[in-house]
Amino acid sequence: MPPVTKVTDYDKNALKERAKRKEFNIISISRFDFPHKRYLLGLVDAYAQLKPIYNQLSLYIIGYGVGEAELKNKIEGYPESISKDIHLLGSKTASEIDEIMIKMHLNVSVAGSVPCGNRNCVVSLPARNYCEDVCEVYGYLPESYSKRSSREPGMPVIPFIEELINMSDEEYLRKCIDSFETSSKRNPDPDYIFRQESKTKDPYKNHHLFFFIMNYLKDITKSFWYVKRIFKKKKGDKMA
Repeated sequence: MPPVTKVTDYDKNALKERAKRKEFNIISISRFDFPHKRYLLGLVDAYAQLKPIYNQLSLYIIGYGVGEAELKNKIEGYPESISKDIHLLGSKTASEIDEIMIKMHLNVSVAGSVPCGNRNCVVSLPARNYCEDVCEVYGYLPESYSKRSSREPGMPVIPFIEELINMSDEEYLRKCIDSFETSSKRNPDPDYIFRQESKTKDPYKNHHLFFFIMNYLKDITKSFWYVKRIFKKKKGDKMA
């Protein structure tokens, strides 16, 4: 999975172009597992409520699962003028997700899907697991980073979407960089994986866990690379 190692390596011109928000693409990456991931159904409702006001909105959903029929029924229950810009993309590889993510303006996801936005300089809002009806989120990164897998009550997503649509280019650009720096400066906990229990034989969930572990190992490797680079720099300064 090709990581963006620092903001200066990012295509600044592309980021400035994204900040113009001539269109506004929202993405979510999730299993279709309800009620666990019910935030996704609430996100569809939030999008449907905003689409008549902000015609530039589109919603992209990556994932699959046993609740796919329920999700499709939810989408098909809206008029074609709303549902036509909701795109179910199915399962994607990590590299395909990165290619899609750089065209997005907002990532609303949970757990390991939040950093998929971060590493591509996309504003990411961690959502609440086991939402009731309304899609709830925990606010902007880095403050909300610890809530990536939370069930605690959050805040409705609609005010955040409207704020991101209407803020200045400079404010939006800052939110993108804040999101990116949340991942690039994060120090991984090497023992986290080994504290997790396997509670399912669902092959899809095992597939999800595999990519989670691969992402986690990538973050540890990247942190090691940063330390090594800093050590070499300090050693060179000392020798000079």
